[in-house]
Order: sequence, then C-alpha cells, then structure tokens
Amino acid sequence: MLWCHIEVIMIKIVKYPNIILNTTSKEVKSEEINEINALSSEITTYIKNKCYKGFGTISLCQVGILKRIFIARLPAIELTVINPILIRAFGGTTKSWEMCLSVPEFVGKVRRHKKVEVEFLDLNFKSVHITLSQPLSRIFLHEVDHLDGKLFLDRIEDKQTDLMSREDYFSRKSRKDEQ
Repeated sequence: MLWCHIEVIMIKIVKYPNIILNTTSKEVKSEEINEINALSSEITTYIKNKCYKGFGTISLCQVGILKRIFIARLPAIELTVINPILIRAFGGTTKSWEMCLSVPEFVGKVRRHKKVEVEFLDLNFKSVHITLSQPLSRIFLHEVDHLDGKLFLDRIEDKQTDLMSREDYFSRKSRKDEQ
C-alpha cells in the first residue's frame, strides 16, 4: 500500500501538541523508493523556499507521514536519510539551544553527545556508515528523536533555565550581537 500520492504533495508542518509527533515512525521498504524520491524533492524545495536562509531539516512525521526518513538541506550538504540507526554516541556531551519547526513558539537548551556513529540508507537505498561531529551530530540526534516520537521539549533538563520563547531568545541574541 502506497503511503504518499506523488501527484498531490502538500507540505504542511505538524505542530505541537499534535499526537503524531509522539508516535514512533515505521521503517521504509525498498519498494517505496518512488514515493521517497518525489517526497524528498518536494520537501527539499519547501526547505529552500520557506526555511531560514533556505536551510533546515524536516522529518517525515513533521509533515504527517510516519516513516523513518528525514531530509536535510544545510550549507555544505543536501541529504535524504532513510531508516537511520544510531550505532553509538560518544565524545562527551554539550548543551546548546535547539529550535524546531513543529514547536515554533519555543527554543530549548538540550544536552546531546558531541559525536555519533550512524548508519542509514540514501536515496538509492545504499548503506551509508559515518561518524558525525557537532553541529551535524546534534542535527542527526534531533531528527532521530522525531522519528522515535520525541521532541526537544522532552530532553530539557530544567524548564526554568533551558526553555524560553523564540521571541525572547532572538531578542537576547540581538542584544548580545550588538555589544
């Protein structure tokens, strides 16, 4: 059964507290490659046109499709990650601010590992095995959390100090940049 009608793809970001964001995504099968290619292209175009400076990442659950895929469009790389597996996380941890299209009102300081060893399939269903460092390791972990039904909100250690409105965050950041 096909999970995406490729002739009518409408990208709409699912927002917190929608229950789909707390649901584990299902593995992708090789026979779904046509749907994956079409959807990857559409989401890449969406990121290019709608996200800050044309860069960002979107997990399929964020557009209402519970499949283990995320699309990344970053300054140095454009990539579709299928059925990602975290092999190991290492190198200690660090806390840093994270934002999410599905949680547009808030930013949160989240502790994540500095390095990760991962495996996933690319758009040709070829296996990729790679070690990532910050900031790519943080991005990978954030997106895998989505596929596992978790949000960055679930990882915040202290809501008093590590969570703020996006408006306050950018206001504070702007004042720091002016100094």
